[in-house]
Amino acid sequence: MKRESERRKSQTSSTASSAQHKLKESSGVDFEILKDVDRTLLDNPRFTERHRESLHCVLKAVADLDPEVGYVQGLNFIIANFLLAFDHKGASWAERTSLSAFTNLVSRLGIRNFYTDKMIGLKEANFKLECLLYNLLPDVYIHLEANGIMTDYFTS
Repeated sequence: MKRESERRKSQTSSTASSAQHKLKESSGVDFEILKDVDRTLLDNPRFTERHRESLHCVLKAVADLDPEVGYVQGLNFIIANFLLAFDHKGASWAERTSLSAFTNLVSRLGIRNFYTDKMIGLKEANFKLECLLYNLLPDVYIHLEANGIMTDYFTS
């Protein structure tokens, strides 16, 4: 168990130095993507360096497909989980399928405005969640309010 922990720390350290090198050579959206790729699913041993490379490619594709939205923090966790879910047929297939799954998710659920600059859709969804809590689970709503916990803490 201890050796496995040391191996992961070593792997994370070498991944971090590789990512730092890439960060120095990048700018703009790519810079933001690389920063987040480096800190995605660190505690998941299934999420390897190959997955990080795939994540970088898919996030760049997402940003390129919708320049108005570009890249927004949080997309990395959604795409990373898609990559793990679709990994059984190889990296290339997982990348294509993850990109397709994400774009379909956004269009079918109509949540593109969750990721725009002002995040209007996300704010609207949080308001609806607070209303539901207030009406359906008032004890939970009161507890969250009393402890200063806002719904956007766990929805964004």
